[in-house]
Amino acid sequence: LVSLEEGTPGQRTALTPSQDKIATVMLGFDPRFYRASNPDVAGTGMGLLLHYVLFGQHEHRYPTPDSLRADAARVQDSGLFDARAYVWNRGRAPLPGLSDLENYLVARDNQAGIGDRFDSALHARLYPDSLHGHVLPLLHYLAVGQAQHRIVSAHDLHQRKDAARLRFNARHYLGQLPSGTPVADPLEHYLLHGALAGLDPAPDFSADYYVRRYPDMQVSGMDPFYHFAAHGKAEGRAGRPDFSGALQPGGVPFDLAKPTILVACHEASRTGAPLVGLNVGARLAADWNVISHLARGGPLLPDFAAHSCLVALANLDALDCEYLLIQLRETHQLSAVLLNSVETSPLAPAALQAGLPSVALVHEFAEYTLPPGRMTSVLESADRVVTPAALIRDSLQAELERTRAGPSNAITVRPQGYLPTLPPEGADDDLTRDEIMALAGVQPGAKIRFVLGAGYVQMRKGVDLFVQTAAEVRRLHGDDVRFLWVGDGYHPTRDLAYSAWVADMARRLDLDRTLFFLPPQSSLDVLFALSDVFYLPSRLDPFPNVLLDAFKAGRGVVCFQGATGSAELFGGKDPAGGAAVPYCNVQEAAQALVRAFRPAEAKRALQNSALADRRFAFADYMAALGGELDAARTAQAVVTATTDRIGQ
Repeated sequence: LVSLEEGTPGQRTALTPSQDKIATVMLGFDPRFYRASNPDVAGTGMGLLLHYVLFGQHEHRYPTPDSLRADAARVQDSGLFDARAYVWNRGRAPLPGLSDLENYLVARDNQAGIGDRFDSALHARLYPDSLHGHVLPLLHYLAVGQAQHRIVSAHDLHQRKDAARLRFNARHYLGQLPSGTPVADPLEHYLLHGALAGLDPAPDFSADYYVRRYPDMQVSGMDPFYHFAAHGKAEGRAGRPDFSGALQPGGVPFDLAKPTILVACHEASRTGAPLVGLNVGARLAADWNVISHLARGGPLLPDFAAHSCLVALANLDALDCEYLLIQLRETHQLSAVLLNSVETSPLAPAALQAGLPSVALVHEFAEYTLPPGRMTSVLESADRVVTPAALIRDSLQAELERTRAGPSNAITVRPQGYLPTLPPEGADDDLTRDEIMALAGVQPGAKIRFVLGAGYVQMRKGVDLFVQTAAEVRRLHGDDVRFLWVGDGYHPTRDLAYSAWVADMARRLDLDRTLFFLPPQSSLDVLFALSDVFYLPSRLDPFPNVLLDAFKAGRGVVCFQGATGSAELFGGKDPAGGAAVPYCNVQEAAQALVRAFRPAEAKRALQNSALADRRFAFADYMAALGGELDAARTAQAVVTATTDRIGQ
């Protein structure tokens, strides 16, 4: 078409109506409209289509009426065009058949006055990039500048400066600029340049944080700092998180020669995951500055502080966690994050956003991790994931198959190992052997078999199955047996969701002299010494520390297949003493417990102590975690290098 339109010198011809139609439909070009809306093209001696291809599209000339009407509609909807002001200031005669707004657009005069709401000349002077590609400043503003909250008029600039003056910190702002940057008015420089560069106007404000924290800001159309200064601060909104009340010094001085790692636990209680995190952090402190992050406190808080250079005690969401990590990276050279339990899940996406390598120790099944997608967030955000058993790994992979249609190649299996040290007990109210015997109604010298269970009283722990098994063992073995459950959460007079039904079941099964619930104990040593076998009736229990405690005490263990990763220990070439019976089958569990009372089985169970040392050495576990941290740092380095290349 260009060739036909141009022809040879002296033989140029206009396109025929059918050729016009082809150009309009196939190329999105209307020659008649282009000629009418661009009178200056006629004087170039160039064909219309060729002119548009070579010049017009780059000069933002409109090839069709529809393209002009689309821009006109956007401008009309913005409310920034004042037709009366434009007509008053217009410097050329209007083209027939076009509205005042359409005449403004086809004229492409970036100095034209269009009213008080948008000052084209001022905007072009403040933001020279708005003239790129010969686009009108107003159109550039609607396409780019509006989302960046650029200044639209002198009144707008004055209003923002007036509102921000009291909250703006010039020293803080200037400290973020390259040395030697010429700045006449720091506040105006921030409003025009610093805000676009993502710099902070004050220590207590981050535009990125403010917009992400308050979703209404994403649709308000207001500059974040202006909103904060004029309204948000008075409304109680936070400009950025303040962690001064959450950070407290630990018991170890910060060492500039060491790298820094944050070890996160959900609380400082004497329970499974926190005890693992405590021991991991204490071992890492030999080579790292350890920052302990705890969502909640607890009796072990001083023990966490003892090996930490800093303790962060705060229950934060992912956004605040991200800003905490960024702050710690600046103040303490934070270089890695270790998450202990899915209960610390907000830190996984936070570490990803902060560009820090992370390893997640996931002790939980996906099946009971709520809300849905929480486990997936950890698995797809952390660089490496460590689970204590293949059963848990399979649960996590199944979750990813459901939510992401594919498995992860970053999950490894490694049991946590027998915890080498526990904090001083410090409990004077632990039950003695004699008190336990008296509570269970056992006379001195009586030959009674004891079955021990432990954990918080809840459905997942299978305490109701523990009760049913007690009744079955008594039927098989007789009355010379006692079942002891130790742990918190047994409140039959106020817990109608579970405890009341467990108590009622025990009463209806006539277990008043067989089954006993004991309060939490700081140490289970006395109970392990008294018991003949440990029973883990959990419906789902990944790899509880108490099981390794039972092994270390030389006790056999009975558990359910498919319910716990520890079930894997009772098969293979080096089986542990005890048994894994069909899932939730209390009859099979009772028979296994009765077998455990036999002298030969008790003797075999004594070998569990050596097995714990052989297969669950904590030093081996820490060596494995060291390898995972190295792998996470390598993965993060690849991501950083790739991101830098994309940026370049």
